Amino acid sequence: MKMHSLVALVCAIGLGVVSISASAQDDGNERSETGTRFSKERYNNKRDARATLSYFGRCVAEYKSDKIGKYLLDPSDTNWKAMTYFPNSQSGCLTQYGMRSSFREMRGALSEGWYLRKYPDGPPAGTVDDPKAAPSQKDSVARIMAADPADRSSVIVDEFALCVAATAPLEADALLRTKVTSKAERAAINALAPYFGPCAFEGQKMSFDVESLRAALDYGMARRVAMRDAT
Repeated sequence: MKMHSLVALVCAIGLGVVSISASAQDDGNERSETGTRFSKERYNNKRDARATLSYFGRCVAEYKSDKIGKYLLDPSDTNWKAMTYFPNSQSGCLTQYGMRSSFREMRGALSEGWYLRKYPDGPPAGTVDDPKAAPSQKDSVARIMAADPADRSSVIVDEFALCVAATAPLEADALLRTKVTSKAERAAINALAPYFGPCAFEGQKMSFDVESLRAALDYGMARRVAMRDAT
């Protein structure tokens, strides 16, 4: 499948292990400006854009859960369009601030919204961490090789995320429940870090910022659950 026009490639494939930058983190608290009369929150484009997209994903999942679920089982162009088409009668989730995002970030927000709507109080029953639950390397390689060459680096990221979601579902679930740009989000990512290396292919390096890593894990966790529930 060709990746959509809004794709922003966020992984760099080389040699080594998974790395995550610590940029763009903010606790979201109010800060006082010296010499001003009122306390006010500093505007942070990165933080506010992420919060807007997070809200959007949860909002859309309230009335397009079935379409998101269908896409998670079959990530085709047709199902993507059905999931992301918003006629005027269904535009209530769009905010006054406007919103721009890459395909992967949008997909992650919608996946996270779907997952949290389906499991609002905790992970699915029977969820346990299991290092042996990683997808078969043979199957993963087959999916990568079957992809269009232009899409393979993105498929590698998807396979990595599916592996993390399978081997550390409790930690991945905890990440999806944190507020974006919060200290809790950073702590949840740190808790997942031990699972990254075993899920990366030998000889591959994937570099993420916090936003792109969460988007990948949002999709990986939601897709894994959707596929499990469908069996």
